[in-house]
Amino acid sequence: MNTKSMGWMLALTLSLSVIWPATVGAESTQVTRIQANTYVGDPGEMVESFDITIANPEKYQNLKASDFEITGNYDGYPLNEEEEIIQNEYEDDGIKLTITDHTIHMEVEPFKYPGGMISKFKVTNKTYPELSFDETNVDKVVTRTVDDFEKGTYTGSNGEALSYRLKRSPSTNAQPLVVWLHGGGEVGTDGRSHLTANRGAVVWTESGYDTSVLAVQYPENYSFKIYDNPEQLAKMQAYFVAQYELIQKLVAEGEVDPNRIYLSGVSSGGGGAFRFLTQYPDLFAGAIIVAAKDTVADYTGSVEAFKKELKDIVDVPVWIMHAKNDPTTDSGTSSLAYQALTELGAKHVNMTMHTWIAKDCTVA
Repeated sequence: MNTKSMGWMLALTLSLSVIWPATVGAESTQVTRIQANTYVGDPGEMVESFDITIANPEKYQNLKASDFEITGNYDGYPLNEEEEIIQNEYEDDGIKLTITDHTIHMEVEPFKYPGGMISKFKVTNKTYPELSFDETNVDKVVTRTVDDFEKGTYTGSNGEALSYRLKRSPSTNAQPLVVWLHGGGEVGTDGRSHLTANRGAVVWTESGYDTSVLAVQYPENYSFKIYDNPEQLAKMQAYFVAQYELIQKLVAEGEVDPNRIYLSGVSSGGGGAFRFLTQYPDLFAGAIIVAAKDTVADYTGSVEAFKKELKDIVDVPVWIMHAKNDPTTDSGTSSLAYQALTELGAKHVNMTMHTWIAKDCTVA
């Protein structure tokens, strides 16, 4: 090859190395923003649509739902009958497209966001590769009801600082307050997971009730048998002192009706609910306690220990719920609590004991 030919080949190679990245960059800039629209369903946070903002709508005039494929999408129930972790993806992704101005609105069959224990979701488009994305490309997550909760921090007179989220009633008059205590899987400082893990915090206003909802997030979970752990029990009680003072602040500001304050909790929060009730027996107008952790007394022991701990909440309406085959929090706590309150003469105590079915995480 002569010098002239080599020079031409070198020039061509350099040109391609410059032009190709520029082309890829142009394609990637077609998408300027991706928003995921989610809600809290029974399995947790579910995504129902995406809004993809594009620079040039004309380029996608022939875009079809069939151009997209979603993997890692499933209904959020991760166990089969053998209690093995599974992730069956939808055969039909349920995609529906509308393009308005510079936004592609993509409705999907709702799936667990951002995916499951096996894999996260991924949206692929072979016709228009620049429209492919996964969780890392999502710029904003908009979550129904959850985004209406205001973030706050309250420091009690005992020095305990609690981070919380508060959904305020739209009414100007004092309205009820639901106090939600989350489960052990939602402890932390993210200010969000205790709202999105299940419907415990959002269900009240989404069901049409005019109420405020207070959800404190605890920084760490407590151990089993806290009734026999003075250090952790004292810490829990200190948290409740600060939370009680926060509630009284809302009452003093005229936002909350002091006669309509209700308590609900699940798992670690269910166990905490029993302790919150016994610490402030005159605070709550009623409570719903789900799958309570063993905070009251030894569930392998006698009912007398439960009577001793629960004697001051006999007049509080309480509905206790638990799966009798719960593999994490033994239902003995709920059974003995119900027996104790009944034998103490409680007139407004109920219990629902169901069977947990692993196949789809429903109850029977």
